[in-house]
Amino acid sequence: VTQTSAAVDATDTTPASPPVYDASSNARPPISFDQVNVKVMIPDTPVTVTIGRQPANWGTGIFVKADNRDRFKATAKFGDTIVLYAYDKYVESFQFHETDGLGDRTQHSVGAVSKVAGFNVGGIVGLITDESVQGHDVSLPAGSVYAMGKAGPAMVKAELVYAAGTD
Repeated sequence: VTQTSAAVDATDTTPASPPVYDASSNARPPISFDQVNVKVMIPDTPVTVTIGRQPANWGTGIFVKADNRDRFKATAKFGDTIVLYAYDKYVESFQFHETDGLGDRTQHSVGAVSKVAGFNVGGIVGLITDESVQGHDVSLPAGSVYAMGKAGPAMVKAELVYAAGTD
């Protein structure tokens, strides 16, 4: 049996006298969707696929925190370990004038999270490609490892982030 769920979170951004929406300008449409996605659990496998605008959080929040993105995400759970692949789109080229030849800002990521000795630990690596700024196409390999858990009465949170780019 395939299990499918959908989530919608919309914010009405319409002012009292709404302007006419022009798709060729940087103006936002009257309604902005924070999250609209579909999640499908594939039968007889540990795989779950989520497609659409969804929250993107990672580790302690240094690398990514409370960010909604257009995303394709596939996860697979094996015991206490979850393996993931995500393709994110941060910037859609239509936010700029179509004639400027600018592209999108995207990211491909692979990672895993697990429980080890009472700590949540994880590691992720990704490649961010940014073609949204005129004359500056950027490829940015990035990654993060983190650990969170209790050591006696203290809560311990640690995260290391790495990024290096080319222009």
